[in-house]
Amino acid sequence: MRCAVGLAVWAFVLIAAPRSSSAQCESEPEPREEVRALARQRYAEGVEASRAERWDAAREAFRQALEIAPFTPILYNLAGSQEQTGRLIQAAENYRRFLRRCQSRRTPNLRRDAEQLLSSIEERLARVTLQIEGLDPATDEVFLDDRPLVSAVLGNALPVNPGPHEVRVMRRGEGRVAAGGFHVPEGGEHVLELTVGAEGDGPAPGGAEPGLGATGAGGFDPTPAWVVFGASLGVAAAGGVLLAVGQVEASEVEGQPDGTPWTPELQSQADRADLLRNLGWVTMSVGLAGAAVGMVWALVGGPGDEDGEGEATLRVGPGSVSVRGSF
Repeated sequence: MRCAVGLAVWAFVLIAAPRSSSAQCESEPEPREEVRALARQRYAEGVEASRAERWDAAREAFRQALEIAPFTPILYNLAGSQEQTGRLIQAAENYRRFLRRCQSRRTPNLRRDAEQLLSSIEERLARVTLQIEGLDPATDEVFLDDRPLVSAVLGNALPVNPGPHEVRVMRRGEGRVAAGGFHVPEGGEHVLELTVGAEGDGPAPGGAEPGLGATGAGGFDPTPAWVVFGASLGVAAAGGVLLAVGQVEASEVEGQPDGTPWTPELQSQADRADLLRNLGWVTMSVGLAGAAVGMVWALVGGPGDEDGEGEATLRVGPGSVSVRGSF
């Protein structure tokens, strides 16, 4: 509720009196009229989205408004929308920027709210300690969610947003030499241990084990392969059911007592039994072939030859079904 009140107040300050921000906060460059008008438009869109609790849209609108015209009041609302969308690190930094740039005694209530919100966010921040063995500072670079880290932060509790994260170690001329993931809740702490040259040391983001939904060596994700494997087993099972039903039908026809006249009904049942058995055999064969290819795909784990392709070939029955795949 406090955020909504703040948004309404700042909307009036910026939209109704855009020039007054310099009187309330530190001096800011005055943009051209057309630029100021576009900033007001984006800001108004952010306020409207915030009141409707469309926080992603609000965050983007406030970000654009700040980029167009860097008025200090926008920082307050941008930080609020970032907090609402789980970007606590960014929200905390923008509240700090707001407090540094807006020292005027004319805005004690907003400063007090910003200080309280900042304090609350800092308590909710998660922290991770990265312990990487075998790291070569001369050739290796550590990335947290595609953001490079300086070596000084390694071994220390690093504030992060709550949720899933991925850590990669990239070596110049070789590519990725270590990787791992972790998931940390609000206010939680996590220690991630990695060894350079041994990928998949930690659980993947979201808690998945490496190799089961996690990205393995060379960036290969085996999830589609296991999906193919599972779906193919289902197809094979359906084929087995058809085959069993057809066999039951055939047994009933063949089990007729001697001397039983061959009627159209028996002929129809015999034809149905043959159809079900043939269809069941083909369906089950295709399903088993697909399951085998899916398993090979998952276990091969991506590149297999010099061209970066893996290959699996399977034949089922006496030349009846042949499956050949490259991936």
